[in-house]
Amino acid sequence: MAYRVVKNSIVDLVQTAREYVSKRQTSEQKATIGVPRKPTTPTYVVPFLKNSRFVGRADILGILQDQLFIKKECQTMAIVGLGGVGKTQVALQFAHWVKENYVDYSIFWVPVLSEASVERAYVEIANELGIQKRNDDETSKDMVCRYLSSDKGGKWLLIVDNADDSDILFGDTDKPGVAEYFPKSENGVVLLTTRTKFVATEIAGPDMIDLEEMSQVEAVSFLKSSLRKKPSVREELTVVELLQDLTFLPLAIAQAAAYLNQNEHVSIQRYLELLRSTDQNATNLLNQEFRDNTRYTIVERSRNAVAATWLISFDQIKKTSSEAASLLRFLSCIEPRGIPQSMLPVIEPEEAMERAIGTLHGYAFITAQHDSELWDMHSLVHKATQMWVRSKYHEDYIMKKAICYLAKVFPFDDWENRDRWRKYMPHALRMLHNADGLNVAERDELSFRVGRCLLEDGRVKEAVQWLENTVAWRKERLIEKDALLLESQHELACAYYRNGQIKEPILLLEHVVLMERGLAEDHPSRLASQRALASAYQRNGQVKEAILLLEHVVLMERGLAEDHPNRLASQHELASAYQSNGQIKESILLLEHVVLMERGLAEDHPYMLGSQHELARAYLDDGQVFRSIALLEHVVSIKERVLAEDHPYMLGSQHELARAYLDDGQVFRSIALLEHVVSIRERVLAEDHPERLSSQHELAKVYSKGGQIHRAISLLEHVVRVDKQKYSEDNPEAQVSRDLLSEAYSMLDSTTSEDPDEATQDEEDGKFPKNAVLDQHPDPTPSITWRNQGADESDQDDSDEDSADGGVALWDSDREPKETT
Repeated sequence: MAYRVVKNSIVDLVQTAREYVSKRQTSEQKATIGVPRKPTTPTYVVPFLKNSRFVGRADILGILQDQLFIKKECQTMAIVGLGGVGKTQVALQFAHWVKENYVDYSIFWVPVLSEASVERAYVEIANELGIQKRNDDETSKDMVCRYLSSDKGGKWLLIVDNADDSDILFGDTDKPGVAEYFPKSENGVVLLTTRTKFVATEIAGPDMIDLEEMSQVEAVSFLKSSLRKKPSVREELTVVELLQDLTFLPLAIAQAAAYLNQNEHVSIQRYLELLRSTDQNATNLLNQEFRDNTRYTIVERSRNAVAATWLISFDQIKKTSSEAASLLRFLSCIEPRGIPQSMLPVIEPEEAMERAIGTLHGYAFITAQHDSELWDMHSLVHKATQMWVRSKYHEDYIMKKAICYLAKVFPFDDWENRDRWRKYMPHALRMLHNADGLNVAERDELSFRVGRCLLEDGRVKEAVQWLENTVAWRKERLIEKDALLLESQHELACAYYRNGQIKEPILLLEHVVLMERGLAEDHPSRLASQRALASAYQRNGQVKEAILLLEHVVLMERGLAEDHPNRLASQHELASAYQSNGQIKESILLLEHVVLMERGLAEDHPYMLGSQHELARAYLDDGQVFRSIALLEHVVSIKERVLAEDHPYMLGSQHELARAYLDDGQVFRSIALLEHVVSIRERVLAEDHPERLSSQHELAKVYSKGGQIHRAISLLEHVVRVDKQKYSEDNPEAQVSRDLLSEAYSMLDSTTSEDPDEATQDEEDGKFPKNAVLDQHPDPTPSITWRNQGADESDQDDSDEDSADGGVALWDSDREPKETT
């Protein structure tokens, strides 16, 4: 009996214990729903293997390692850069560095390619961690964020890749963005890659790194490691050229390598030729997709073609900022480098303009030049922008809008505008080249303004080209007497004149003057055309006609203010004609008046320099050698500071200074300066250009005076041969060179008859015979020595007796006829 009681008590106790344990287990299970067991090893959710071909970027990786792990200066960082610059690859390399060096860290990867790609990544992370839902409403993003934000999540690195779409990242009032689900923990680190500074700033604040293109060394190493067929030593220069064309962009390099690996018959040189050939070939190459196990597969919006990766961004910009998209369309029509902000289409208000530029800058599509208002656009991005425009818009319509806008803002050729037109010029030229078939008045106006500015900048051949185009285009649309057509014909004639053409400017200006007879006698356009025609007459040796016409123009302009530019321009030209006619005193008086009236202009203004140049020439012809040298040295020093080495104005003044040095007996300095002028003019001017022939003639004269007779003869024989092809037999200009050549032959004969060996040695040594003076024979045409080298100059020891040259190299004058509009 007692046994049963004890037995039953034991059974009841065991049963009670079992029930207690069962209830305890149930309670504990309920308490741990959604909480995983603590992992014994870190968890890795990274979609790519380590990139064995990764090269360089040591500085970027060092910053990430230092700030996120070693010094732990921040917990969230962003890598910002252009699409294709290698942000994902840097993040991948960093992830594997953490895995190898911080073994207690879990690593997770979330690609923000789309909402679906984000969802898949969070689901995978939740599964790997063994997290279960607390309730039916909890999403995988909630679960991962909650768990990693707690101490139970351990140490972790979260990489958020391709965080470019602000809608996905930040959501809206109805739906939170993925950024809301980034975990926050003292044990965690977040690394973000994005194309936009806006996203980077919103998530990482100031803690961002700008990732740029590879260095040349890195790019060469990357290309070689990616090619199956390694480049030969002979191909090394071609490799560098290709990488330069690909702008050292990693994605473009990988794409090129994939193409070359798939098409082994195509050499690196051939690939480069295809890339540079036509827009269609470049488009095909840049759109070429390829597979890479360190990049995303071609699903959703993940594309490996370098162009495609940017087209996605363009569409994002179009969706979020119509102003930035408008700028993109304009940028597709101009040069990608050196883009002045003042040239961009204006967006009102100013804040909207700054925001639009900031959007493009934020995507790294444009970058600011240091300490400048100029922007640069990545050249491959520029090509992609053109592809985007062709795919989304009517290309001719976009070009028409762009050219109409640029025609309005492109500056006139006033000297004060020179900095602006020089910055705008490459963009205008590109637009004009691409708009040849676009028949709109604005194209003609832009071409006209471009031609005038090129002429002012000394780019004469280009000026002729665009002014000829303007005249041809306007002839198609305008009547013969239309002011715009006559204006462009006038400027074309001036360009012909500066190009060394003699008959063409006269014919064209005579036509313009005839068409303008219906204007008032003192109309500025009519007087400007007459002034220009007079200059052309003077160049052609018709000095009397030039003087009559210029005296009439000066008379008609008496009603203008004494310092009016048109009035001074006419007086300048009249003084030049007086000089050609041997009226040196009248020329000096008039030029001194002009220089006095222009003293209010800037020191480097071309009007001021032109008048000083002409006055110095008149002083030289009047025997005032020292005054001439002082003034010319001043003019040359100013021009050397503001003009290009090959600018016609620069060379003209150096030519005259060399003549003045010769008259002062400074033969060595004269030779050195003239050799410099001749070398440049032979490079940039046609063989029969009057300026080139003038300087060659003058150099031959100095060689002869310096005893270098063989050199003088060689140069003069060339000049005489060209003269014979260019001028008639009785042309006075050609006669001057023939006479000088005859005298050189005579000097050679007399020197050789005395001691040929000694004469030759003296010439080689640069010794100057005392009697080696060429100006002893009379000048047959003292009133029309267009080359400034009258042949009756006296010995240099008697400068007071120097006779007037009687001539003016008009093409060396800095003052071109200006038209008032």
